[in-house]
Order: sequence, then structure tokens, then C-alpha cells
Amino acid sequence: MTTPPTTGTSLGKDAWRRLKANRLAMASLIVIGLIAVLGYTAPIIGSPLITHFSPTEQHQRNMPPGARDISDEYPTYDGDSRAFAIIDLDGDGVIKCKRTTFAGGAEGPVDCPELALAEKVAKDFLLAIFANFDRATGDAEPVAGKRDADGAITFREFPKDDLDLPKDLRGLGLAGPDSFRRLDLDGDNVLLPWELIESSRYLRYSTVPTGGGQRGFDGFVAKFDTNLDLQISKSEYRGAPELRSFLLGTDYNGRDIMTRLLFGARLSITIGLLSTLVSLLIGVLYGAISGYVGGRVDNLMMRVVDILYGLPFMFLVILIMVVVDKRDDAVTVFILLGCVQWLTTARVVRGQVLSLKRREFIEAQRALGARNRTIILRHLVPNALGPVIVYATLLVPAVIIEEAFLSFLGLGLSDSLGKMISEGASTASLASYQWQIVFPGLLLALTLFCLNFLGDGVRDAMDPQLRGKR
Repeated sequence: MTTPPTTGTSLGKDAWRRLKANRLAMASLIVIGLIAVLGYTAPIIGSPLITHFSPTEQHQRNMPPGARDISDEYPTYDGDSRAFAIIDLDGDGVIKCKRTTFAGGAEGPVDCPELALAEKVAKDFLLAIFANFDRATGDAEPVAGKRDADGAITFREFPKDDLDLPKDLRGLGLAGPDSFRRLDLDGDNVLLPWELIESSRYLRYSTVPTGGGQRGFDGFVAKFDTNLDLQISKSEYRGAPELRSFLLGTDYNGRDIMTRLLFGARLSITIGLLSTLVSLLIGVLYGAISGYVGGRVDNLMMRVVDILYGLPFMFLVILIMVVVDKRDDAVTVFILLGCVQWLTTARVVRGQVLSLKRREFIEAQRALGARNRTIILRHLVPNALGPVIVYATLLVPAVIIEEAFLSFLGLGLSDSLGKMISEGASTASLASYQWQIVFPGLLLALTLFCLNFLGDGVRDAMDPQLRGKR
């Protein structure tokens, strides 16, 4: 009876088989892949389709998760034409606009007087009402010269007549009990921020971005004026701007936290990968040359490594960043972090090269007259990459932590996860606005845990002593 021939397998396939058997490592790989995909597609998928906000647009500060507002970058409309009467102030059935002209005949921005007045009411009255009239706690009568804000407006605080309003807002029916009842959407006799944001959306149309990214009524006319006559009729009207939820709230500057998390995760992972790549390029070449040349050169190069090991690397990185004054430059950050991480890589590669350079296939290359550069780059380095790959998977989270540490010192990148945590810790109260710290911290911790678990899995999968045991 003949035995069937055995199918050979490469080290890479064998390592992948063992890695797939490691459930924790594979789960970590899936999570990291999902975070990376969401982060790197954020400009084309995350912002327009998931969060509906850009990472730079600003809204009200410190809004809790679930609060809503109109998106500046990606506005959508509810399609309800009944709101047309709200902005058609003169009741003539059209919103008249005109193109302003500069001296010399150059065209300027579009001006829509009715929309401009509606925008002024929204910004200077509805969205500013808490700053101007929230002066008492509960149902207490406000006292002149005293401010005791509680985040709610009662009728005692609400402007009773036009004399309480700025001159340019008088005569529009904004004061008094009728106006209060219209704004009190839930009928509880208290005005809350969400009610004023909901009411203001029928008046805000300058948030539509134009082709150049500027705000104004040019974008509104471009989207609504289908017959290009600079007059928007009720049939052309696409409805009032819709409110979008801040799924994780806003930060101290009014930016959507979930959008910033998507962009921040992308930046942190990029810095970790690029810095690791820089450290590998330096460490692999340095260690390979040292191990292959040997002798005094090897001894000198390793003594340099020993000396550098004794230096406070993070202090040097901080000092260099302060001196060159490029604290928010991604290239500077990943190069500096990569340049301080190559020492261990150099030692690992040197050890591998010392054990490989006397092997028969290397001696054969020398006998065939191969150059030293060819032997190092084509034969020694590829065969020494196994431990290097394992070390690289563990180096990425270490670099991300170091960048976060720099962010706490004010030297990191402005949009990274570390910077978000630093900003939340410095501007937010953990008791009042805990979402500004908790969500960035959770995402950073999840990323680091998954990278470390994946690194441990790769290390176990590539361990030759485990071959055939799983």
C-alpha cells in the first residue's frame, strides 16, 4: 500500500494558518481593518454619508451625544414646500435674489434680501437667545445686572416686547407670548436648545457650500434655481435644511466628535505605520551592514547603538521639534519618531545576519562573484525579515502611544486621537462633558489593544518552534 504524497507548505502559508487559528488575533485584525477602512474613506464616505459633518465645521460647543444641527458641508433638505412661506416674507410667491457687481463690471456674490433677514433672525435671535436672555435659574424672575444661567428659557426670561430686542429685529413678531408658544415645540413652557435649533432650521440657508467652499447664498441659488432666473419659486423649493445628529456630541470648539474620531484614527494609524517603516529602513540596513562586515566595523557600529540606547529619546524628539518649530507637521513627527525606534531592529537584524552569512547559499553567492550590496539586499535581508516583521507589529502601537504623549505636551498633531484626548482633558469637565474624553480614549485604547493582540498573534504564528503544533 502506497502512502499518498504529502503536500509541501511554505513558512508564510504555515504562519497564516496558525494566525487564523488564533481567534483573538483574527478578531483584532478585523477591528483594525474596520477602523482603518472607516478612517481612510472618511473624506468620501464617513463625512458625507455616516456623520454628515466635516471635521472642521463648528457648531454649538459641548453639545451632548444625540444633539442635532444643520450640516455646513453636506446639507440635505426635507422636501417639504410648506416652509417656503416662512422665508417668502413679502408673500409674492418667489424668493428674489440678485447678483452684485463690483467696480469694473466684475460679478460678486449673490444677495437674497429675504434670506438674509431670515438668517439674521436665526443667528442673532434664535441661536443667541441663551447668551442674551438666560439670566435666572428655574422659574425665578431675572434680576437686572445678575446672570444665573441654567440652560433653559422660561417666559419670565423671554423678551416681552420689541424694546427688549435689538433695533434691527423689532417689528418681526419675535417677542411676546405668541412667539414663545411657537418656539415651545413640546409645550412644556420651557425653551431648550434643541427647540431653538429645530425652529432656526427653517431660516438658515447660507450654509450651502459654493464651488469654492465659501458660505453664502450662491450655493443656495445653484441648488434651488433650476431655471437660472435668480428667483426661487415654490415649485423649485427643495424644503428646509434637515438636522443631523451629533452621534457622539461636539467638542469645546463645536466640532463633531465622531467625524474627528474617523479622521484622527486615520492620522494615528498612518503615523504609526510610517514611523515604523522609517525605523525598519534604518534599522534593517544598519544591522545588516554591521553583521555582514563584522570585525572592527561591527564592534564600532554596535557601540554607537549602545551609546544611543542611553540617550533620552523622547527628550531629544521634543527638543528637535521645539527647535525646528514644526509641531503640527506630520512629516516631521513620523520621521523623528521613526528615527528613535530603529535600535532594536538593528540588533535583531545583526543577530540574524551573523547566523546567515556563513550559510552555504551565501558562500555560493560569494563564489559566483556577487557584490556585497547584492548579497545584503537580495539574500541576507529577506531571510532576516521574520523577526523584524514580528517586531514591527509591536512597534506600531508603541509609536502611536508616543505621538499621544507628544500631544499631551502640545507637540503632537492637531487632529490625532492623542490630541483629542488632550483637548478634552484641558477644556472639558469629566463630570459635565465626559464624552469629549471617553470616546477618543476608548478608540485609542481599542486600537492599541488590537494592535498588541495582533502582534502577539503574528509572533506566535511565525515562531518556528510552533510549526506543526496547531
